[in-house]
Amino acid sequence: MKPNTAGNTFSPLSLLRTLKRRRFWLLVPVVLLPPAAWFYAQRLPQRFRASALVGSEPFLPGQAPPGSLVDPNTVNAQDELRAIRETLFSAPVLDTVAHEFGLQAKSASGSKPAAGDVKSNIQIQVEGPYAFTVGFENGNPEVAAKVANRLAGLFVEQTSSLRGEIVQQQDVSLERVDDELGLRAERCP
Repeated sequence: MKPNTAGNTFSPLSLLRTLKRRRFWLLVPVVLLPPAAWFYAQRLPQRFRASALVGSEPFLPGQAPPGSLVDPNTVNAQDELRAIRETLFSAPVLDTVAHEFGLQAKSASGSKPAAGDVKSNIQIQVEGPYAFTVGFENGNPEVAAKVANRLAGLFVEQTSSLRGEIVQQQDVSLERVDDELGLRAERCP
C-alpha cells in the first residue's frame, strides 16, 4: 500500500483552490462589515468635547490652604488634582454652571440642577506642575465650549477669593503681632 503524500504537500495551487471553495466566507465580511459599521456610526449620538487650559500658581510659599491637611512643601500631582477637583466639583460651581447653561434635570418635583450629570461630563487633566485642562463634553459644541470656559473662570474666581482670604488672615495675624510688639515696647521705657 502506498502512503498518501498529496495531502502533505503545500503548493500555491492548492491554496488558490481552497480560497476558491471558501470565497463566500471571505466576501461576507468584506461586503457586510463596512456598511454595518457605517450604519452603527450614524446611529451614535454626537458628542463634542471642549477644553480650557488653566495656569495656576501654588499657594503662598509655606502656606497651605485653610482646612487643608497637605504640607505645601510636598505637594504632588495627585494632591494638586484633588485640590482642583474639590474646587470644580463644589456645589456652588456645579449649580452655577447647571443654572447658567440650562443643564437641568427634570424630576417629579420640578427641575433641579443636575450636579451629577454636569460632574460626569467634566474632565480634568494635569498638564504640568502649574497647569491643567478643564474639559466638558456635550452634544452641542457651543455649549461644550462655553461651559469649559466658564468652569475655568469659576476656578480662577474661587482660587482668587481663597487666596484673598489667606492674605487677609495673614494680615490680621501680622497686625496682632505688631500690636503685641508695640505694647511691649511701650511698657519697657
